[in-house]
Amino acid sequence: MLETRVRSSNKERISRRLFRGWKSVTNHSQFLLGRIWILWNPSSVQFTVISVSNQVIHVRLVIEDTDVYVSIIYGSYDYKEKRDLWSNHIHHSIKFSDKPWAIHGDFNVSRFPFGHSGVRLVLCKMMKEFKVCISKCDEPIISTLNVSDARDIITFLSTI
Repeated sequence: MLETRVRSSNKERISRRLFRGWKSVTNHSQFLLGRIWILWNPSSVQFTVISVSNQVIHVRLVIEDTDVYVSIIYGSYDYKEKRDLWSNHIHHSIKFSDKPWAIHGDFNVSRFPFGHSGVRLVLCKMMKEFKVCISKCDEPIISTLNVSDARDIITFLSTI
């Protein structure tokens, strides 16, 4: 779950009611309203929290003898805070290079100028830094696309 806006004092009660027997991790320790909340069924998956920040939770999952790293992201709107996310992402890309890595969430920045809302194409500094982060992580393109980026790319390619 992303953008839960659930206060830390309510998280245990709510998670117990929603998913009996499930475990959860949030980033409430880093952000008052805990923008990231992950729940899992411990009888189905081995789950290890690697790190928690105000913009990302990195975990390791083992499902049926398959190891995979997962990063759940909710990027800050603040330009300077985004740089912490880029640094964190690059650091973990090196750490996770030996296993598959799934990235899910919202970086809160468009990857392409046509993915930005508005009439004219905009290429801002955050977008440029995001592209640098992606290239340093050597990630496949699809892992960094959000839904609107994917839709815009398909629309763009259909016009060529």
